[in-house]
Formats: sequence, C-alpha cells, structure tokens
Amino acid sequence: MFDRLKKFLQRLWNKIRKFVVAVLVAIGLISGPILFAGTLDLEWINATQRIDGTPFDAATEQAAIRIYCNGDTAPTFTVAGAATSLSEIVPAGEWVCYGTTVDMEGLESFASNTITKTVDKALPQPPVLTE
Repeated sequence: MFDRLKKFLQRLWNKIRKFVVAVLVAIGLISGPILFAGTLDLEWINATQRIDGTPFDAATEQAAIRIYCNGDTAPTFTVAGAATSLSEIVPAGEWVCYGTTVDMEGLESFASNTITKTVDKALPQPPVLTE
C-alpha cells in the first residue's frame, strides 16, 4: 500500500509541477529553453537480484535510480527510492539514456540497456472557437 501511495504522490507532484511551469510560461515569468521543451517519460523495472545472484528488494534496499543521458558523466536525473518512472520537462531533441541502481550502502550497479527517445516541442492547445 505504501508503494501505491508513493507512486500516486509522485504522479500528483509531476502534474502539479507541469501545471506551475505552464502557468509561469503563460504569464511570461520564465522563457527561453522551456518554450522549446517537451516531456521526457521513462519507465523501468527495478532490480530483483544483486550481481552475485542474491535477492534484492527494491522497496527496502534501493536508495535511488540514477539516469544518465546524452553522454553526461554525472546523473542527469536521480529518482529516490523504489520508483519505476520519471517524467521531466526537458529541451526538445533526441535523448539517449541509461540507468543504474544505487543501494542503501551507496553501491551503484552497472549500466542498464540504453534507450533513445525523441522529445518534441510541447505545442499549446488549440483555441476553442465559439459563436
């Protein structure tokens, strides 16, 4: 139940954050790259065992997932706990990403598979015509 609540709160926070950014853009408080941004959505399956084959419980042993994109040597995004998704507003373009698992002792796994995602500009909604 705690995991479902955590996922719900994470999705709620992402929606609130997107709404706040949209409002700030609409009133002109922020501009620049955000105007040419879209959403990068990533999902993954958490590790279930360590490299030596012993069981790994993401709910109790996983400190974070680190996502590295576009050749960055430092994590582009870090997601705490046993989360299984990420939704971030990023500049439009091609994003090449992989992830690692970090346990509670700070040990980091080898890199996951690499995926490529294309993020398109977030277009505004069309106007609503009335008579």
